Amino acid sequence: PRWSGLDHLKGREVGVLADGRVLPGRAVAAGRITRDRPAATVQAGLRFTHEVAPLPVNPLAAEGSGRRMRPLAVTFRLEGTPVLRVDLGHGPREVALRRAAGAVLAEGPAPAFTGDRRLTCLGWSRDAMAPLWRIIDDRPLPFTCLSATLEMKVND
Repeated sequence: PRWSGLDHLKGREVGVLADGRVLPGRAVAAGRITRDRPAATVQAGLRFTHEVAPLPVNPLAAEGSGRRMRPLAVTFRLEGTPVLRVDLGHGPREVALRRAAGAVLAEGPAPAFTGDRRLTCLGWSRDAMAPLWRIIDDRPLPFTCLSATLEMKVND
């Protein structure tokens, strides 16, 4: 099966979402891409990485040197988002938005999640300029984060 109408992306590699499933990148040739199997809906476009991180904690509020911060939890308010990849200080990890067996997207498209997802954090940070959390992903999936609320503890 072929999908055409991509003349403006000739010679470029695109990310593809077919029936809600992420497919490996495809090269656009003669204004079209080919897929391994038929699909009812196909979306294709240039790949990019979205990254969301908070601004640093107010450095004017930190008195003296050696102030340490400990994020206790972060609550993300999401809308229509099937997957969430977040770094809480130990590298990006996939977060289950719904209780399900198996890997996310392994057996088909993940259902879109709307609501709050609270994640607990571990560890302390001395670097007031480093983000305490970060969302990063490069898959061609819908993502809408309406808000992020951070609970933290500060020690001198």
